[in-house]
Amino acid sequence: MAPEHPGESHPREHSPSFSEAKDNAGLLDFEIIDMLREMDDDDMPGFFDDIVTTYAKTADELIAKLSRAVEAKDCAAIRTEAHSLKGASANVGAAAVAALGKKLEENAKQSVTEGNGALFEELEQIHTRSLAALRDLTKEN
Repeated sequence: MAPEHPGESHPREHSPSFSEAKDNAGLLDFEIIDMLREMDDDDMPGFFDDIVTTYAKTADELIAKLSRAVEAKDCAAIRTEAHSLKGASANVGAAAVAALGKKLEENAKQSVTEGNGALFEELEQIHTRSLAALRDLTKEN
């Protein structure tokens, strides 16, 4: 397989198949994922796998903090943790998690606590699905 871009020494090792894209529609941003996977070369082998592993640990910690903040109806903490989760998720292509983090952050900015419990539960479910989809794209699987 020839490189997709001039000067690129290796082709992308994985492009999402139609079924993956359909199954993960809205969950993942494959443009970001492909960009990260392109960095996974001879100079940085395992880069994407490392990014996913780091994201999993970071996101789990942020979700635990966010859970406590939502339960306590602590808008300042919700805003901080949701903002951090939104950014971390967007950076790895977990678009749906980032979008839900943004909703929680916006609610907290407006001191809205009603409905955050249900929104957080949805975020947890989407995070689980998104992380599984990201791990499916790693070389370890």
